[in-house]
Amino acid sequence: MTPEMRAFADKLILDVANVQYVAAMAGKRGLEARVPGGEWTVRQVLGHLAFALEASAQAIPGLAEPSAEAAPIDRDARNAGFAAQSADMPLPDILARMSEARDGCIAAAADLTDEQLDRVVPGQGTVRGVLRSWLPHFEEHSLDLADALPKLRLDPMVLNWILYADMTYRPALLARQQKLATEARDRYGDRLPEPDEEDEE
Repeated sequence: MTPEMRAFADKLILDVANVQYVAAMAGKRGLEARVPGGEWTVRQVLGHLAFALEASAQAIPGLAEPSAEAAPIDRDARNAGFAAQSADMPLPDILARMSEARDGCIAAAADLTDEQLDRVVPGQGTVRGVLRSWLPHFEEHSLDLADALPKLRLDPMVLNWILYADMTYRPALLARQQKLATEARDRYGDRLPEPDEEDEE
C-alpha cells in the first residue's frame, strides 16, 4: 500500500469509528431524531454514509482501469434511495454494512499503484483526486449528527472529531463548525475534558 493510500485508510478507519460511536450513544429516540433543516433522521444519515461508502468500495477497482469513463450519476435520486432503504433498517445492519464497506475500500485502495493513482478518469480528474474528494464525506455529515443530537453535541469525542476537521472549503459548514467551537469554549473554556471527566459531572 502506498503511503497516500495508508493515510486514506487511516482516515476512513477514524471517521467510521467516530460515526459508530455517535450511533452507539444516540439511543433509540436519537436514531429517529430529524436533522434540523433537513428531511432525514439520524438513522437515515447513518444509512446514507454506509451505502455511499459501499458505492465507493465498488467503484475503486473500476477507476484503476484504463478504459474507465465517468458514468453519470443522479446523486439526488441515489441519496433518496439510500434514505428510503435505511429508514427502518436496524442499526446493527447499518453499522455492519458500514464496516464491510470500510474494509472493502481499504482493500481496494491497497492494490492501487502510484501509476494508477495518477491516471486520469475522464470527467473526474486523477484517481488520486477522486479518492481525496471522497474523504470529507463523513465529516460533512458529522455536523448533521451533532445538530440532531443535542446530548452528544458537546461530547468530547464528538467535538474532537468535528472541530479538528478542515471545513475551510465549504463556507456553510465552516460557519456551523465555528458555532460549535464557540459553544464548546463556553462550556469547557480552553480545554476539552477527557471522556471520563465529562461522565463525573
